[in-house]
Parts: sequence; C-alpha cells; structure tokens
Amino acid sequence: MSDSESFQSDVSLDEEDEEFIWKVFYSKLEADSAGNAIGSGDANELDLSDISDIEEAFPELVQKYKQLKNRESEQLTEDQQKAILMSSLSQEQMDRFEAYRRMAVNKAGVRKVCNGILGNTMPQNIAVVMGGLLKQLLSEIISLAFEVQEREYKAQLILDIDEKKKRKRDSIKKLALGDESLPAEPERKLEYMGDYKLPLTPDHIREAWRIFQTQGSGAFQSKWRSQGECDGKFFR
Repeated sequence: MSDSESFQSDVSLDEEDEEFIWKVFYSKLEADSAGNAIGSGDANELDLSDISDIEEAFPELVQKYKQLKNRESEQLTEDQQKAILMSSLSQEQMDRFEAYRRMAVNKAGVRKVCNGILGNTMPQNIAVVMGGLLKQLLSEIISLAFEVQEREYKAQLILDIDEKKKRKRDSIKKLALGDESLPAEPERKLEYMGDYKLPLTPDHIREAWRIFQTQGSGAFQSKWRSQGECDGKFFR
C-alpha cells in the first residue's frame, strides 16, 4: 500500500469528540434498549395470584393485598384517568401538553373557509369539529417539523465530523512529508445544534408538510385518483 492510500484511510478523532458523537447518536438508542430490557423482565416476576399458602400465616397482609387488587380492577372515571395520566408525564411532555391546550384555532376563519369551499352555510357545531381537526393536523405538522429540524442538525454534525477527519488526515500527511507548519485556522470543537432550543424555520414547516403528504396522511394527489385509462374526474 502506498503512502497516499494510507492517508486516505479513516482516522479516529479525539476521545472527547468520540464521546460527544456517542452522546448525540447512540445514547438514546442505548436508553431505549435498556428500557425494553427492564420491561421484558417484568413478565418473569413471581405470580401472586395464588396466595393460599401464606394466607394463614399473614392474614392482614393478604387482606391488604386483596384490597389493593380490587382497587386496581375498579373502573376509573375520566377525571381519575386524566389525573393518573398527568402525574405520569415528564416535564417536557407537560410543557408540550400545556402548549397544545393553549393553542386556539380561529373558528370563525375556519367556518368562512369551509363556507367558501362548500358554497353553503356551515353550522356552528360543525365549525367547532373542523377547528378541532385542524388543531390536530397542526400539532402533527409541528411535531414532524421538529423531527425534520433534528435530522438537519444531525446531518450537519456528520458533515462537520467528516470535515474534521479530512483536516486531520491532511495534517498527518503534512507531518509525514516533513511540513510542521501550523494550520491556518485553529481546530474548533464539534457542536450539535440540537442542544439548543432553536425555533422552527419556514423550511422545516414546508419539509414537514411535504413528508406528511408523501406518507399518505394528507389529501390524495390527482395522479393517485386516476384508475386504468380514466382520468379520475369522477373522484374530483
């Protein structure tokens, strides 16, 4: 193998950079796998459905256990279910839920647009339903836009990693050739923009809407409505 080919081989970054890359790309995967392992272990726990052997020795404990089991089997009301759900949310999930509740849709504007499309007056209760559906649609688009933003930041980090490896290969090649001059620009640390709370941009929203349509979640495209030799005008 020639010297030029050896310099083209992959190089390892500093330990600090490797740890940073692992934190961005693999820490979440490891946390998910650990959570799945814990969840799978719950199925192997001791079955306490048959407690006749210890009922004579510990009657009070068994009675308390039965009361707890009966309480779990009771049908919870909607308010109780909501209280349990709210108590199990993390702080980030709670903030998202509060933001979703505060978000309001202009029902008068929705009714005006629907009246223009239908050519008829829409009842107020239907406008409320359409406003709720529009709110759900907007929440899905915004969630998808945040995923687009995260993928963009990770893609930029991958480009920075490749650029840093290229500069390191060039430095190794120069040292092998006897050139000990310092680089023109100081080496900067890798940075992941996802660590900062940055707002969405119009590009993220447009890309999220494009993905939403390609996934089949939005309205059908005109070319999908054609069947056989027909032009699909019957379905328009």
